[in-house]
Amino acid sequence: GMKMDAPAKKAVIIPDYSNASPAVKTSVGVLYKDYLDVKDALVQSSLANAQVAGKLLSSDAGKVNLASLNPAQHKYVLDLLDVIKEDGEHIGKTPELDHQRHHFALLTDEMYPLVKAFKPNVGKVYYDYCPMARAHNGAYWLSKESVIKNPFYGKKMIECGMTKETL
Repeated sequence: GMKMDAPAKKAVIIPDYSNASPAVKTSVGVLYKDYLDVKDALVQSSLANAQVAGKLLSSDAGKVNLASLNPAQHKYVLDLLDVIKEDGEHIGKTPELDHQRHHFALLTDEMYPLVKAFKPNVGKVYYDYCPMARAHNGAYWLSKESVIKNPFYGKKMIECGMTKETL
């Protein structure tokens, strides 16, 4: 269904699940790679590539191996995966770049706590922020490179943004 715009960020305590099983951490790493494919497509303003990556992300979100998780981890992951799946579906089927970017901002709000909690072995993760995105409400994205490449504006404002945190 349609989600309302997320209210202003409330500080969420993100647990440390970095001791989760290697299978789970690998699954989270796969989702992060899919997410980066979406991000890179949006940096290039490529609707078609973002659609492909969004569909893959949504599909992979349904394949995460939850068997080894304890009940608290299980609930934490399922809540995030449900929304990741939904945002991936929207990105995969919308014919509009702006709509993809809207859902990418929402997607980041779910991927950040997933990656931060499980700490998959993916190297440095940069948590970047653009104050102008979402009609000047600001939006975040994750990146594997320190150089800012803005997925919300592409070439128009490729360098708009700053790194807020390094995971």
